[in-house]
Amino acid sequence: MREIRPGERLDIATGRHLLRLSGADSHVFAGLDALVLPLLAGDRAAPALLPNGQDAAVQFQPGSGIAVDLAAIPPETQRLLVVLHVIGGPQAPIGIDSVREITAEIEGFGRLRLDTNGRREAALILIEFYRRGSGWRLAAPAQGFVAGVPGIEAAYSTRIDLPFVPPPPAGDRDSDYGAPPPRGSGGGGSGFVVAPRLIVTNHHVIVHATDIAVAVGGAPTAARLVASDPINDIALLEIGHDAPGIAAFRGDSEIDLGEDVIVAGFPLQNILGQGPQISAGNVSALSGPRGDSGVLQFTSPIGSGSSGGPIHDCSGLIVGLVRSVLRHDMQDTIAQNINFGVKAVLVQSFLHAAGVAVQRATPGSSLPRAELARRARAWLARIDVRY
Repeated sequence: MREIRPGERLDIATGRHLLRLSGADSHVFAGLDALVLPLLAGDRAAPALLPNGQDAAVQFQPGSGIAVDLAAIPPETQRLLVVLHVIGGPQAPIGIDSVREITAEIEGFGRLRLDTNGRREAALILIEFYRRGSGWRLAAPAQGFVAGVPGIEAAYSTRIDLPFVPPPPAGDRDSDYGAPPPRGSGGGGSGFVVAPRLIVTNHHVIVHATDIAVAVGGAPTAARLVASDPINDIALLEIGHDAPGIAAFRGDSEIDLGEDVIVAGFPLQNILGQGPQISAGNVSALSGPRGDSGVLQFTSPIGSGSSGGPIHDCSGLIVGLVRSVLRHDMQDTIAQNINFGVKAVLVQSFLHAAGVAVQRATPGSSLPRAELARRARAWLARIDVRY
C-alpha cells in the first residue's frame, strides 16, 4: 500500500473511497471524533458534515469509517476537509498528542501515518480532497489548531454545531495548576495587549478565577475570558475599551540563543508595589523542561506576578510570554535565573486560532532600555483575579 507523507498531494480517482481512521492508543483515540467541512469557492464554508447527520456524498459508517463519494459531491463544493478533533476541545483531559500516532487509510489507495507526539493541538485537518480541473486530488496537510474546532471556525468564518459535551470532571488538565485557592482570596499576574481590546496572559494566572480585572495604563477594569489553552499555558482576555498601545511580534525570525531580552511585568506587587518592573537578561536555551521545543529559557530575573508578561527583544518586539521559573517546573530543584517563556510562534498560533490578527514588525536598532520601558507601558497589563 502506498505510504502518504504529511504535506504530500496526489491524484485520486473520482469515485467512492472509504477512509478509516485509527490511533496507536485505541483507548485514547475513542476520545476523538471526526467531521467533514465542505468549502466552496473562495474558501467559503458550507455546513459541516457530522457523524450524526445524513449526506448522500459523505457517510459516516460506525465501525467502518467515512465513505466519500467524490462523484456525488455538489459541483459548487471545491474542497472537503476531513477534521479530527478532541471531544470537549482543549479543556479535555486528552489531546492529539495523547494518541501518539494517527493512521488514515484510504482503502485501495494509500495510508497516512502521522506521529502526534509533542503536537499540542485539539483539532487537525488530517486529509483534504480538492478539485483539480475535471478531477480530484488528495492532500495530507496535517494542519493543527491549538484552540480545537473554534480555531477552524475562526479560520474559515463559519460555525460548527458540535453536540454539547459537559465540562470535564475533576482531574482534567486544570489539575496540573493545583487545587483552587481559598474562596474570596486574590492573586494576579501580567499580560500584554495584542489587539485593541485583547490581552494575552498565562492560563495559570486566571485558572479558577471568578472575577478578572485588567489595568492597562489606568484603573483596573473588568475582563472576560475569550479563549484559553491549558496545555501551552496561554489565555486571552477582553476588556471593554481600547488600550493605549498594542505590542508587535517579531516577524522575520525566531529568537537566537544568547540574544538579549527585556522582560516587563508586575512581580511581587504586595512587596514592590503596583508599578511595572523591567529586567534584562539573555536567552540561555531554546527548549524547556524535558526538551519542550515550545518553550525558551531566559535569565532575566522574574518573580511571582511576572507570569504572562511580555519578553521583548532589544528593539521592543515580542519574542515570548513569561511562564515560570525552574522551581515551578522541576520540583525539589533550586537554581537561579533559569526561567521559562512560551515562544512567540506558539502564542501567535494560539491567537490565530482564536481569530486574532496580530501586528508583526522586523527588528530595528536596539532601543535604550528606558525608551523600551516607556513604550512597553502602553501595552503592558496588570492582571488581578479573585477566587
